[in-house]
Amino acid sequence: MIENSSIDEAVYAIIKIMNDAANAAISKAHNSGRKQNKPWWNQDCQMALNRQDKAWSIFRSYPTTSNLIAFKMARAEFRRIRRRSERASWINYISTITYSTSSHKLW
Repeated sequence: MIENSSIDEAVYAIIKIMNDAANAAISKAHNSGRKQNKPWWNQDCQMALNRQDKAWSIFRSYPTTSNLIAFKMARAEFRRIRRRSERASWINYISTITYSTSSHKLW
């Protein structure tokens, strides 16, 4: 097969054989779509993050002390809201667990 063909055809044949073997032996990763959101993420978190991003954008455009303070306050507010939301979500999740809940369902 290879003796009667040109070098380009021989290289193409070898590459095709290697690709076919790799496709048969290696499983392909499947993209499941969007990244799953955190269970504690809610509208309050999103709004606080948007305010933080806006304050950061203003500070980057106009780096004054007052804009830096506004950014730090927005960042602190976002952290408080995020922690409050995480805590409430965890408490809600823990309250659903009973002695009959299987470990498979827990995690």
